[in-house]
Amino acid sequence: MFCKRVSKYNPIHRNTKGHYTRSDWTSYHDIGHRFDKGVLTKDRYLAVENSYVVAVYSFLNTYSIASLKISELELYDIQRVDLQNTNSDPMREIIKEGYLLQGNEIEYCVRLILREKIWCKLTGAEGIFIHFGYDYYMYFGCDLDMNLLPEPPEGIFFETFSTPYE
Repeated sequence: MFCKRVSKYNPIHRNTKGHYTRSDWTSYHDIGHRFDKGVLTKDRYLAVENSYVVAVYSFLNTYSIASLKISELELYDIQRVDLQNTNSDPMREIIKEGYLLQGNEIEYCVRLILREKIWCKLTGAEGIFIHFGYDYYMYFGCDLDMNLLPEPPEGIFFETFSTPYE
């Protein structure tokens, strides 16, 4: 099994124990708070969230994975989800244990996880998995050569690292 940790944290700012040494936001709920790079605005947050989504699709496209299954689902605040600025979001109904996500449903689910509305593991063919951790960490894994992954989107970093969620 091969695994990469995916994050917005530049590894050059880690100490010898691997701890990130800068003051940086770790949650959607940090919008409006001040950090080393200034106040986290909704636009700055969305730019990073978008990069995570691009990284997910890049990972899936590299290994020709078209669907991911939801497992170990935990619902937190799904009833107040409004990703599309509408009060009746039909995609809310897809978030179920065992559901096979395809196309833009994957993006929708990833954004819910990053915004701490839900938590789950995503799994697919070829041993593919995407796990999400605390402090805005994401983990990609598979049984295939991870060196095939293209460079991450700007502002996102890949590090060889085992998932803590197996």
